Amino acid sequence: MGFKQKAENLKYVGVRFGMLSYKTDESDSHPNLVKRPVTDDNGNVTGNNYYVEFPAFEGYITNLNVKDITFNNKQLTFLDVTVEDNDDRILLQLKWTHPMTRYFLAKLPNIDFMQPVEFAAGKDKRDYNTLYVKQGGSLVPMYYTRENPGDKPAWEPLKNKKGEIVQWDMSAEDEFYRKMIDDSNNRLTGTIQRPAPVAATPAPEPTPTPEPVVDDFGDDDLPF
Repeated sequence: MGFKQKAENLKYVGVRFGMLSYKTDESDSHPNLVKRPVTDDNGNVTGNNYYVEFPAFEGYITNLNVKDITFNNKQLTFLDVTVEDNDDRILLQLKWTHPMTRYFLAKLPNIDFMQPVEFAAGKDKRDYNTLYVKQGGSLVPMYYTRENPGDKPAWEPLKNKKGEIVQWDMSAEDEFYRKMIDDSNNRLTGTIQRPAPVAATPAPEPTPTPEPVVDDFGDDDLPF
């Protein structure tokens, strides 16, 4: 269990460049340290950011939280997924409207909270970041699909005066998923009784979220 590559004190994790990673600085001696250039709107390199990157990690989901923040005068929403094992406690932070977040939420009812979950990052055929969710060595199947949406509300088309669809209203789905997360947390805190770990190292207390630092809202699109 735990990280596929060991990472002490790994906390706030995002999906960047097809990997799971957290920001650090050039003095970090971790063997997985990677330097990546920072560019401005014109493509000019203005500096470097440093990350410790991992292909995957595994542990028990212990908390889910939707977080609304204001950053650079923009309202942003993130899904925080807390995952723990005997040695590590990490917070996977996902942009709420990102396809990989919706992918995770569509699988959530099929995740067994009594069992460890593996999260793995990669790139899809279009070279976009993607997230894989596994249990027992297999991908967790989708609970809500386009063909079988179940009780999940559909997006509502917004039309102009000509009757043309110009946008889709996702607010009903948004509220549906928020309630599903609340219900999941009730299960996590109320009914999940996992065996106590044997000779486990106590998990350290969470550290405060770092001051927002953003490269370009491209691959590095997370303000932490």
